[in-house]
Amino acid sequence: MVVPFYCGMLLTSILALKTAPMSLVIVLRNSSPLCTLLIERFYPEPLRISGYMLGSIFLMIVGAMMYVSELPSKSWQGIGWVFLNSIIAVVDRLLQRLLLSKDQCPVDISK
Repeated sequence: MVVPFYCGMLLTSILALKTAPMSLVIVLRNSSPLCTLLIERFYPEPLRISGYMLGSIFLMIVGAMMYVSELPSKSWQGIGWVFLNSIIAVVDRLLQRLLLSKDQCPVDISK
């Protein structure tokens, strides 16, 4: 269940790095925690969100928008791959978190 998302994340990151600079990939991937927080609110045990957490994520998004606004036009074609990579990475991490949670009775291999 996790493998297709992991393979998709690898493939889209290769395509994103082929068409966009590395700094763009890093800056735009900083916006993924906001999406993750919104979806995790529907989990059985959601995270507690503080004002400091939201403030820091908001500042990351403002910085990403400032960076993207000054990009050369040839880098714009890679933004789609970066967003697709971010979406697949968020779904992959959320799926892993859900499958490894305590209420799912994960297998304990340390015993």
